[in-house]
Amino acid sequence: MSLNGAISAAVFGLKANAQALGASSDDTANSRAVAYKRTQTTFSTLVSSSSGGGAYVPGGVEARTQRIVEEIGNPMQTTSQTDLYIEGRGFFVVDTGGAANRKLFTRVGDFFPDSQNKLKNSSGHYLMGWRTDPNGVPTNGNLNALESLETVDISAAAGGAQQTTSFRYGINLPQQDIVGKVYTNNETVYDSLGVPHEITFTWTKTVKGGSGSLQTWTLSISGPDATVEKGAGGGGVYTAVPIEFDGVGAPASFNGVASPTATMPAIAITWANGANLSIINFDVGKIGELTGVTAYFGDNLVNRREQDGGQVGNFVYANVDADGIVTAFFDNQTKVKIYKVPVAIVPNPRGMTAITGNAFTISTASGNFNLNVAGAGGSGYIRSQKLEESTVDIATVFSQMTLCNQNFSACSESFRTANEMYRELKQLQR
Repeated sequence: MSLNGAISAAVFGLKANAQALGASSDDTANSRAVAYKRTQTTFSTLVSSSSGGGAYVPGGVEARTQRIVEEIGNPMQTTSQTDLYIEGRGFFVVDTGGAANRKLFTRVGDFFPDSQNKLKNSSGHYLMGWRTDPNGVPTNGNLNALESLETVDISAAAGGAQQTTSFRYGINLPQQDIVGKVYTNNETVYDSLGVPHEITFTWTKTVKGGSGSLQTWTLSISGPDATVEKGAGGGGVYTAVPIEFDGVGAPASFNGVASPTATMPAIAITWANGANLSIINFDVGKIGELTGVTAYFGDNLVNRREQDGGQVGNFVYANVDADGIVTAFFDNQTKVKIYKVPVAIVPNPRGMTAITGNAFTISTASGNFNLNVAGAGGSGYIRSQKLEESTVDIATVFSQMTLCNQNFSACSESFRTANEMYRELKQLQR
């Protein structure tokens, strides 16, 4: 007689459905948590060791719950530059901080600066990255070792003085002006010490144009506290450099060169204050294009002046690009690349061990990690101003809870029936 087996099977069923309900309740409670991974409960039949060709002996059932770590939640748009979302596979590497200094893996990307300007998420974990040079190239050793990572400190770079190395300039020189017309413009550039200097652009019309000749203007550049020359190789004083213009007012030649790749000579400035020599790439547009210096009918107007220099600045904000480059921006209009955030790939994410705060650790079942540049080695790109939503679907969870309730009730009925039969059996002894 298998009344004991029936009671035991019913108890196993009650326990299994209670476990499934607990997982569903956990999913419901965390349905709005950033990057929360839903659970999945499966039921597995238990077979009694005494089951064979004779009388049937109930075994029951057990529930097994897994977290579906590899499933990716939808992106949610935000306004913070340091809210990060991995578009594809992978995890951020984070640090618990404090004495434990434990390295974890997470997709919770709601990072924000703490009191020391270190990026920390809502779980209290600190973002890790490779320190880089100003070009965004990691400077630490073995890039696949956790020891190569540092806590991302967005104020780590000083907003130092930035020497002007590039100047993009646009101006219209009126076609209707007579030969000999002169325009002057004072422009600001910065030396290696961060000192601002005014240099003067002097534009002079030398050829009217027409009857087989091209309209021509010359440019001379000078400074009250500097010597200004053409290029870095001793090209002479920057005086009367000609620019010819075609019939629509676009440049036809720069300094006598009419090839499509022709450019104006770089500006080489020797400063009287002892600052380093400045070599400034001077971009006034392209041959045949109306994107920089022009000479059509109209007003004299400077329409573009963009240079990359600046004085010592204060940190303003940081952002992270798709490749994981963390760039710090300063109020002197300079920016510095300071870190590169890797994306960790794990062979079997479901095998990872869950930690409070939607974070995970590596286990034997998960396999070891690889640290990749974002977008490489099967890892996803990093998107800023986005967060990963939970993978929980409330409608699905509610339907699972309904099934749990029905199954629990059925197992309860089995238990009651077997228990009543057991009492009847005891009555026969009297």
